Amino acid sequence: MKPEDIQVLFPEAQRAIGAPIGPAMQEKIEASHLQDGLWGALAVALDFEPEPTTVEKFLAHNPYTNPQNFAERFQTLTEQGLFEESSAGEYRITTQGHAAANTVLDVMTEKLRETNPLPAADIHRIADLLLRLIAAALDAPEPADKSGLVYNRHSDLGEAAPPMLRVLQYLADMGTFRDDAHLNAWRKHAISGPAWEALTLVWRGEAHHAAELVEKLPFRRWTAADYQAALDELARRGWIEADGDQVRVTEAGQRMREAAEAETDRVYYAPWSVLSAAELNELGEGLIRLRDQLQEVA
Repeated sequence: MKPEDIQVLFPEAQRAIGAPIGPAMQEKIEASHLQDGLWGALAVALDFEPEPTTVEKFLAHNPYTNPQNFAERFQTLTEQGLFEESSAGEYRITTQGHAAANTVLDVMTEKLRETNPLPAADIHRIADLLLRLIAAALDAPEPADKSGLVYNRHSDLGEAAPPMLRVLQYLADMGTFRDDAHLNAWRKHAISGPAWEALTLVWRGEAHHAAELVEKLPFRRWTAADYQAALDELARRGWIEADGDQVRVTEAGQRMREAAEAETDRVYYAPWSVLSAAELNELGEGLIRLRDQLQEVA
């Protein structure tokens, strides 16, 4: 199997693994008053430890979202006693915050310990192959900034973790490495995150005006006026143009966006050479069996 074929399996396997543990985790999240994005903020803050959490760090790895979104979540977590502001704009997780996080993580760990869709040796083999990819990604010369992957690795419990938890961790690590590669590919253009994401949706034919961007991306918390400003920025660069009351990507925008995608793939797939053709087939076929067995049980 080609790396590109295996990459498609990563999110499918993640969804299949998450399905049986989702309800129990959601119950604990709600019991701990961590819904509405608070659990996500707390989980990312755990990865930053022992460093403090800041809005700037969140934006470095998620530049597409309104920073007010993060600031409000930090404030709510502080009011709940789960964060404390150690200095202006810097937050640390409190003892109470760690206890709340462990309540959710312990449920996930135990549920995954009980989830064995394949023989343990087969799951460990999948995990070991993924871990070799991650080690190669960490050693790769590009991208220069792999901080997303480095931080995400902080949540790895190691080889003593339940095998399904290892697989889930490593799939998330690879997703973060791809994010690092993509950020590296477009940030050289000195464009804002919202404008880049707007370009992506226009390029894909998924959005044609500011109101549609708000509709497609409500979780980003930007207004139609914000997205109109992003579209205006793209138009000034000659990457999109008006098409009646809508916009479409120009030839220059098409070339630039395709080049960024190609650059992302080049950097992301370079470390995959650490696996032989036989090992790539083994990984791909293992993920297919894992996914299909989980879906059948569900």
